[in-house]
Amino acid sequence: MRNYSEEYKRNLPHIQPKDGVFFITYRLKGSLPKKILEEYLLEYERLSLDSKTKKDASLLFIEMADKYLDSSKRIDYLKNPSIAKIVKDSLHFFDSKYFKLIAYCIMSNHVHVIVDQNGFEDIALSEVFGRIKSFSANTCNKVLGKTGSFWSSEIYDHLLQNRNDLDYYIKYTLQNPVAAGIVDKWDKWPNSYLNSDYAEENNIY
Repeated sequence: MRNYSEEYKRNLPHIQPKDGVFFITYRLKGSLPKKILEEYLLEYERLSLDSKTKKDASLLFIEMADKYLDSSKRIDYLKNPSIAKIVKDSLHFFDSKYFKLIAYCIMSNHVHVIVDQNGFEDIALSEVFGRIKSFSANTCNKVLGKTGSFWSSEIYDHLLQNRNDLDYYIKYTLQNPVAAGIVDKWDKWPNSYLNSDYAEENNIY
């Protein structure tokens, strides 16, 4: 393992050691209203001070945000098949360059992704996803005839600690449209992906 690591804090803390496996969420700009975001951040601060929930505070924040995003029709550009394809293509374009792409799910206003950076270039995860978001945002804006920010500036990332973590978040990612009541099986959702190396191991099919 290489020693490269990046740690920083914006709304949430980000700990991104090189050669990590990460669960990542990013969302459309404006998809989470400022008032709701502030409420969730206050709850995050409360959870992070409680010894029982401190470790999981960031994940609980993401799960709270997910529930809002799944029920919201506030901004939903990603439900457009042409826009979703651009986002898919951006993830696959960088696959095998900066990470191994394990799984993703593209919902109407947010994206869940799991990547493995083991053995790839020493480029910070934040920079990699900055490139992915920039690459997709420029093309999406052209298709939509928009200008300005397409994605929210912050990604939410969680370093997966072990195989149980990985298995849980693969299922969490793929089951998002099922949990939202859109489809009854994950593979009926056209904007999900699972690397075939992981399908049988996770009893997904």
